[in-house]
Amino acid sequence: MTEWHDIIRRCRSEDPKAQMEAYRLSWRMVFPAVFRVLRNREEAEDIMQEAYIKGFRRLRELRDPEKYVGWQKQIAVRQALNRLRQLRPESVLPTDVLQLPEEEESWPLVDHDILRQAVAMLPDGYRISVELHIMEGMSHEEIGEALGIQSSTARSQYARAIQKLRQQLASHATS
Repeated sequence: MTEWHDIIRRCRSEDPKAQMEAYRLSWRMVFPAVFRVLRNREEAEDIMQEAYIKGFRRLRELRDPEKYVGWQKQIAVRQALNRLRQLRPESVLPTDVLQLPEEEESWPLVDHDILRQAVAMLPDGYRISVELHIMEGMSHEEIGEALGIQSSTARSQYARAIQKLRQQLASHATS
């Protein structure tokens, strides 16, 4: 078990060994989220460096050291989204709020590779919403905070992405 209280205390004292330890223990959980947003290894590596520097500078804001990894992931995802907006301004998430579907439709049975391809074909905003929620396990509140939108908007964005995925998979099943 990682003793984050001690590591974060030392990081707050600007101990480079502690910072390297925090990075080493958390990057495997942070990098995939950044890579999913940017889909480019070099850009993701650049963002990781920027995000960790920013995180170490803002460590005084972290209330619970045991939540360091999730906190650092949010900083990194926010940095990645800002970079994505710079690279492709059309890829930002629409902020319109939709009603969540009231009834759950059943998913068609589909091969895992086909599902991954369908997710990859979603517009960036939808893809990011699905990947952060499903693959990274971020809550709609965390996604909303990372994107700078209301959690209800993040939830609606996710619902819209799921509807689009269902349509893609249904059309794939009939073809």
